[in-house]
Amino acid sequence: MILTLRPGTTEKGIKALVKKIKGLGFTPHISKGKKRSVIGVIG
Repeated sequence: MILTLRPGTTEKGIKALVKKIKGLGFTPHISKGKKRSVIGVIG
């Protein structure tokens, strides 16, 4: 699954999302761009 984050998503928001993904037993892979970030979810 690929999650596309909104522009301006804070680092705190990203960390909270990563924590939730890990809590569900999945592995997140973060890719940060200049305007948007995406999280690939494997598992």
